[in-house]
Amino acid sequence: MSLAGSGQRRVPPGLRAACRLLGGRRPGGLLLDVGAGCGEVTSQFLPLFDDALATEVSLPALWCLRARGLPALRAAAGLAPPAFDAAAAAAGVALGPGGSVDCALLLNVLDRCDAPLALLREVCGRLQPGKGLLVLALVLPYRPFVDRGARGRGRPSERLPLPPGASWEASVVLLWRRVLQPAGLELEALARAPYLSQGDALSPAYALDDAIFVLRRGRGG
Repeated sequence: MSLAGSGQRRVPPGLRAACRLLGGRRPGGLLLDVGAGCGEVTSQFLPLFDDALATEVSLPALWCLRARGLPALRAAAGLAPPAFDAAAAAAGVALGPGGSVDCALLLNVLDRCDAPLALLREVCGRLQPGKGLLVLALVLPYRPFVDRGARGRGRPSERLPLPPGASWEASVVLLWRRVLQPAGLELEALARAPYLSQGDALSPAYALDDAIFVLRRGRGG
């Protein structure tokens, strides 16, 4: 899912794939899944952590997350304190020092939300400096849209500074240089993975390529 309302996400399945993304280790601590969809991916990562918190804007997806027993928050107000901190406490989830989390998932969300740069700043602000991990997936080349429900698809009010016609490889380099590195993130791992997207009136599905980054918030970030 993205923050735009669709409930389905596709990343490499299974706990083994999740472990590979994180270098085969179990980080522990608190996992935050932003735009968690119905929780399939969250559940794959959950054994690697001590606790988890999911956010969603889609009410059906939110109900699905809670049916799985996952603490889930309506993310319409974003991750900014104090509202997010109070909502996490009400859900019985203890945030770390300064309202931090140990790892955040941001999987195929930035190209389906209205303000991707603002969202990335909020997520990075929740990571512990020098320690917090971010697993970010983004379909490249970058072709964003926002699902506005009955009004159909529309353009986001904010775009990542990526040209739509660039190759996958060029898009990865530009995403790193223009967005991720300036955000104070350090690269730990990068993978290319197939991504099966829900289709539209023209095609039932689209086979795309995800760039999956494992990043760490720098001490100065």
